[in-house]
Amino acid sequence: MVVLPGREVAAAARLVSQSGSYSGPLLSVVVPILNEAENLEQFLQTTLSRLPADAELLLVDGFSGDRSEQIASQFNVEFLQCKKGRAVQMNFGAARSKGLYLLFLHADTLLPESFPEDFSLWLQGRPVWGFSPVRLSGPNLWCRVIEKCINLRVKITNGASGDQAQVVRAEYFRQLGGFAEIDLMEDIELSYRLRRQWPARRFQTPVTTSSRRWQSGGVVRTVLLMWFLRSSYLLGVSPKRLASWYF
Repeated sequence: MVVLPGREVAAAARLVSQSGSYSGPLLSVVVPILNEAENLEQFLQTTLSRLPADAELLLVDGFSGDRSEQIASQFNVEFLQCKKGRAVQMNFGAARSKGLYLLFLHADTLLPESFPEDFSLWLQGRPVWGFSPVRLSGPNLWCRVIEKCINLRVKITNGASGDQAQVVRAEYFRQLGGFAEIDLMEDIELSYRLRRQWPARRFQTPVTTSSRRWQSGGVVRTVLLMWFLRSSYLLGVSPKRLASWYF
């Protein structure tokens, strides 16, 4: 794992001292998975190398039917299982975490190499929550266009999605009751509740999320579907109905 440079250690120590008698890790990373064996080894290798030294990683599996558990056993992670459902899995992992902050990360999203330093700088403002800008994997021009549109929309709305590595101080996450255990849009719903009470503090360096959903579904079709789902949610369409259109 990456060891924090001196100034980052000092910033982290100041935060802990300001947090009373807290002595656990500064960060718990909660990753919900379901049948991610194909990419899981690379994800874990990369993620563990880009976390602060004392961070814990909790992998919450929805009873996958592949080799996910076997792959996870090769790494220094806590492997948990519960019924499937992204919100359910993330709440399950959060309830068993020890970190002062919770980072909810998707298995197709990678943190930047600079994340330990970025996180320490982010902590200096003692924020309640925040998220990262996003970059899509791949060199295609459409990737650059889509990511710019996503980041512009989020800058305006503060409605961050799960692809943007949402970070929340654990006590406030629990105070709000965690993620609403709905079929879709649990990440947007939480960010809307958070923004009503506390301003988001954004990270400067983007996370990189896989462009596979756009490639498999078709770029134009997927963009239109995402906008339709989000607009429908804001208009009051139930997450259960939205999920039936999405999957």
